[in-house]
Amino acid sequence: MKALVIYTSKHGCTKQSATKLAETLEADLVDASQKTNVSLEAYDTVLIGSSVYAGQILKPISEFCSVNLKTLMTKRIVFFVCCGFENKALEIIDLTFPKELTSVALTKGYFGYSFKNLGFFEKMICKMIGAPIGETDIRLENIEKFAQTFM
Repeated sequence: MKALVIYTSKHGCTKQSATKLAETLEADLVDASQKTNVSLEAYDTVLIGSSVYAGQILKPISEFCSVNLKTLMTKRIVFFVCCGFENKALEIIDLTFPKELTSVALTKGYFGYSFKNLGFFEKMICKMIGAPIGETDIRLENIEKFAQTFM
């Protein structure tokens, strides 16, 4: 299996999770926010991840999916997110990624959250919703179990 983990991260949680996932799977790793041209032809499996803010995935991953939709439809697709609300993670994936892809995804996963390194307004919003400001909870066991479905 030749796999690509492509992600975008705002404060580092998704980057850490994607890196661990890529290491576990011995997959290539690409940060979508770096505007790197990646040829998907070499991969049979593409694992796509994003952090979530205000219920939305980040723009670089959204754009990657849109631009590569036709090619991604020919691949084994997997999604993962990092966000503060575990109980909403899978719903967010289904609502924010292209439906053509989520409907054929092999699986979807939740890898945790980080409320560190937030800006002033992010902290205010987190305080209003009761998020654990200053805390990080990357779910390594979720990443390991997730990776096992592809090994």
